[in-house]
Parts: sequence; C-alpha cells; structure tokens
Amino acid sequence: MKSRLLTTCLLTIVCLIMASCGSLDPDSPSNVTLLVTPKVTGIQLTDETGTEIGSWGTPKSDLLLFPNPTAANMSIVLQLGKDTSGFVAIWALNALGPFEEENNFSYGGGANVYIAGPSPAINLFEGILLDGTHTIFLDLADLPGGFYTVYLSIGGNLQAADIFIARNFEDIPYYLKELMGSP
Repeated sequence: MKSRLLTTCLLTIVCLIMASCGSLDPDSPSNVTLLVTPKVTGIQLTDETGTEIGSWGTPKSDLLLFPNPTAANMSIVLQLGKDTSGFVAIWALNALGPFEEENNFSYGGGANVYIAGPSPAINLFEGILLDGTHTIFLDLADLPGGFYTVYLSIGGNLQAADIFIARNFEDIPYYLKELMGSP
C-alpha cells in the first residue's frame, strides 16, 4: 500500500515538473517558464541618448537599454543583418536585487513547501524585423519599480540585461546613485 502511494506521488511530481518546463507557444520564447528567479549581476548605467555613464557589477551581456535606471520608458537600438533578421521578442522578468535572496519556501499544514519559479514573463515586444537599424520603444509605466532582467531573442539567439525601474530618484539604490555622480 505504501509503495503504491509513493509511486503515485512520484509520478505526479514528475508530471508536474515536466509540465512546468514547457512553453505555451513554441514560437514565442517569452512563454518559456524558468524554474528560478533571475538575479541581478550588474547594470550598465545609460542616459536618455544611450550613452553609457558607467557600469555596476558584471552586466550579463552588452545589450544596451536606455535610459537605465528609468522611470517609465526605455529604448533599444538593434542593428540586424540579413542573417539575423526575422522574429524578435523582448520580455522581462522580476529579478532579485544583488543583495536579495530567493525564499520560495512557505510553511503550511505542518510542512515547508517549495514554490518554484519566478513571476510570469512580461511581454514587451514581439514582431518580425527585416535587416536594418531598428529603435524599439518599451513602455514600462505599468510595471512596479524594482529590478528586472530583460531578455532579447533574435532568431533564437538570446541575450539578457538587468535594468532598474525607479519612479522617483529616491527609489534608486545608493550604490547606483553613487555611480551616477549623485551624493
């Protein structure tokens, strides 16, 4: 009896794990479900024109979103060639700050339960882009302030960058303010 119950429980867990690792739409990389919340590793600080002011930590890639930090809107400039034109997707996930730790354990009914995965992906852009230079404007006004990891998929190649949304200058962490030249 115990072995049948154990087998049923294990089979249920394996099925749930397999279901959570899939994609809702294989054509949209933003629908991929991750099992961990991304953590900020570094930020490229940029102004409204895309000029880099400085960098903090170790940025995940050379992907340049500007301005960073931002209050509501960001832009990204993409230079696509004939070999990179096609489907482009940009999405964001809430990210843990550099000094935050993920705590997905919840206590209930006498047991600790692990709740896997980050919050759902936030679609920022999806479309077909031909070769040439493209400026994409990202409206972040509806997102709460805080750290995010933004993902860019061009023809299946993936890049990521960390950003910070701050509605007021006071919301920006002290270590980013110092890099921006503010006391």
